[in-house]
Amino acid sequence: MPFLENRWYRLPVPAEDALLWRYMDLSRFLSMLSTGSLYFCRADLFEDQWEGAYPESHFKKFKPHERPAIKSLPKLGRRKAYVNCWHLNPNESAAMWKLYSQSNESIAIQTTSSALKKSCLHAPHHMFLGKITYCDHSKTHKFWGNDTNPIRPFFAKKKCFAHERELRALIWSQKLEDRDGGKYEVRDPKKLPSGIAVPVDLKTLIQRIYVSPKSEDWFASVVKDVVQKYGFSEDDVLQSQLYKPPDD
Repeated sequence: MPFLENRWYRLPVPAEDALLWRYMDLSRFLSMLSTGSLYFCRADLFEDQWEGAYPESHFKKFKPHERPAIKSLPKLGRRKAYVNCWHLNPNESAAMWKLYSQSNESIAIQTTSSALKKSCLHAPHHMFLGKITYCDHSKTHKFWGNDTNPIRPFFAKKKCFAHERELRALIWSQKLEDRDGGKYEVRDPKKLPSGIAVPVDLKTLIQRIYVSPKSEDWFASVVKDVVQKYGFSEDDVLQSQLYKPPDD
């Protein structure tokens, strides 16, 4: 299924040729290759407790008796939203290597916004795609609009996360809720899937595979050998030159 049009959601999107990066440990990369999928994590499992939340200033737009119900929406939403994150940057990032790789044996996938969308055309889920807006949650921001759109809050984060330069794909799962007497209740989180593996066309998605700038030569050789078993060329694997010293 293609990404949904977001005219109502007003999600900013990058140019079609914008470069995207996803940094990960080797184990996650191998899982991606073996399953042919991208992993979408349930939003309430993220460390940031403001995921999916409206800022306090937003509630002032509503009548006092409406505010309690509106404030309860994020808890529900975080259990219905499944997220896959990318780093939007024309260049490789030293900070992202440090944040999202647990060892020197890690890799980074490079793709484009267009390739990401094309790789998901036949995925069995509708998705939303948008750049994260980084804003001050203590102040009013035009991004929020004047409604209680449940999707938009998942595309805004506090300014302290601005270094992530995140592009986010999101699945809003309507099937993970129960209805009891007209009131919607979220199931016990322990019974909900912690994530969704979404089948994608990896050959369309992955354009370059970078190995950690701190990895040994043998690691690049192993990665080249592995990816060839999944239809990629060893030429698709590059050693990061991030910490290469200047020529003498």
